[in-house]
Parts: sequence; C-alpha cells; structure tokens
Amino acid sequence: AKQVLNDLQRNIVGEPVAVLLRRDVFDAVGAFHPDVAVFCDMEYWARVGTRFGAANTSETVADFRVHGASTTARTTSADNFRMIVLDHVVVQHDMAFDPAYATLRQVAAESGIDMIDRFAATAVWARGQAMRLASDPNHANRKPLEDLERLQARLPRLHNVLVQAQRRHEFGQLVGRVKRTLLGKAS
Repeated sequence: AKQVLNDLQRNIVGEPVAVLLRRDVFDAVGAFHPDVAVFCDMEYWARVGTRFGAANTSETVADFRVHGASTTARTTSADNFRMIVLDHVVVQHDMAFDPAYATLRQVAAESGIDMIDRFAATAVWARGQAMRLASDPNHANRKPLEDLERLQARLPRLHNVLVQAQRRHEFGQLVGRVKRTLLGKAS
C-alpha cells in the first residue's frame, strides 16, 4: 500500500508481466476493471497488492512488444482523453471508495493523505481537461465533456464532487465581485 501511495500512477508489477496468483485472489478481487482502458494493469495490481501483498523475482520471464493495434499504441491516438484522463478518474474513485482498497485508505490516512481529496482533485482536473479539449478546434475528439458525463452516470460520487467544485468556484467568483465592488474597483 505504501508503494502504491508513493506513485499512484505507477504499475507496481511493471510490464511485461508474468504473474502467478492463487484462485482465491481472483475470487476476492475479481477481474480487470471494465471502465479502465489503459491503466487496467496498474489498477489491478494495486488492488491485488494492497490487499494481499506481492513478491517479485529478478528473473526475466516475459517479453513485450508494441504494434499498431495494441492498447499502448492507441494511447497516442486522438481519443486518449477517455483512455488516459478518465482512467485516472476511475482509479482514483475506486481507491477512495471501493472496499477492495480499504488497506490503501488506512495507510494513506496514517500518512496524512485523504484519498477522497485526491479523487476530488483528479475529478476537477479531468473536467478542466475536458473543457480545454472540447474548445480546442485542433483536437480530433470533440466529445470529452460527453465522455465525462457518461462516466458521471456510472460514478455518482464523481457527479457530486464536480457539482460541489462548481458551486465553490461560483461562490469564489461571487466573493471576488463583492470585494471588488466594496473596494470601489470596477469588475
């Protein structure tokens, strides 16, 4: 759990991977997350490792190749918003709320890290990225806001975090206007 917390975007097992797991691990944590496209390995090994631990060998037991149709190659495509930005949102959401990450949250709390705050920051960052890409005439994917809305439908906490952030932003803008008005400065 400490290793995962040190770098939440790093695959603790690495790639390529050849892993041996007991059947009861699969029964306990399930399969790869269906809403995670690119960081599915990282998320899965974080889920397994924070719950059961992991050990490795220095012996090379697997090899890796990248080809044009691979997920790795597709991450450089025009639709990488869904595969990269939204993957971060899903992973941070699960780390903040999914029971499989209870140990991670406990270790995080002991280190003064609030996983819900991390999730909220990631959600706000994702909305900013979606807005930036949606307004960019050179960006091939014009639907990042729609992608984010679809994800909000599957993750209600994401919707709630974004609504709260928007309210705080609007309140901050209102306070700024009031201050400027009271101080006699034109807005």
